[in-house]
Amino acid sequence: MKDWFYGLATREQYLVGGGTVLGACIILWALVWTPLQTGSVELGQRVANQEKLLANLYRAEALKRTSGSRQGNNPRAGSMVVIVDQTTRAAGLQAAVTRNQPDGPDGIRVTLKDAQFDAVVRWLADLSSTGVIVETVSVDQTRQPGLVNCTLVLRRS
Repeated sequence: MKDWFYGLATREQYLVGGGTVLGACIILWALVWTPLQTGSVELGQRVANQEKLLANLYRAEALKRTSGSRQGNNPRAGSMVVIVDQTTRAAGLQAAVTRNQPDGPDGIRVTLKDAQFDAVVRWLADLSSTGVIVETVSVDQTRQPGLVNCTLVLRRS
């Protein structure tokens, strides 16, 4: 190859040398520069998307904090159905609940069957601490001591 190159005329040597340099530049541009440039652009777009996502997360967290303070940070500040479900489970009365039916926008009618009287009283005290009041109550004694059947209408105060 070396003999072939030196066997060329001077003008041809310059032409082949220039073509080689130009070819090397084109190969470097195609195999090195272009992939680096497109990778840099893609990385910039990914960073911008991640920054937008982070900003949205900060906004959502701030919204959650402000809505939580409006609800008094009460974990039971949901609907009455949810409040009754959570509190009856906590009091161990979920098996005694035979029916719960919404009663207006801020009330619920709950029917308990064969519920322990002491557990019902503790449950009502717990509800009272969350801002729920007993509007009406009907309690019937059962044949088993300590168990009652009752129907309550509860309202958010």
